[in-house]
Amino acid sequence: MRTVKEHVIAKRVTLKSYSEHDAESRHVLYTDSWDEPIDRVECADGFSMSVQHSRRHYCEPKVNRAEDRGMDFISYEVGFPSEKVEEFMPYAEDSCNPCETVYAYVPADIVEAVAAAHGGVI
Repeated sequence: MRTVKEHVIAKRVTLKSYSEHDAESRHVLYTDSWDEPIDRVECADGFSMSVQHSRRHYCEPKVNRAEDRGMDFISYEVGFPSEKVEEFMPYAEDSCNPCETVYAYVPADIVEAVAAAHGGVI
């Protein structure tokens, strides 16, 4: 199993490589892959959530390029979990709809602990 941070970085590197390929063929879709949303985090028991980290998301630090991926991620923007997660509720934009909202600046250790409790990221 891998961590949430490893998932985020792996998806960003893949998108960055795709962007560079498109730039060579003159079909530029993304100029900065760190601004594009990435796939949901899927856990071993079927739980899933959106976890985003870039300069345009509710997270810290604001990451602008692949070279920043070695830094510590302090918080993530989490969204639309497949089930209510009590640990995320203090960060909810809409606490009445826990599976249909965004959670701003969720501490990275909470996100990692939730993923681990669901069997880890697959």
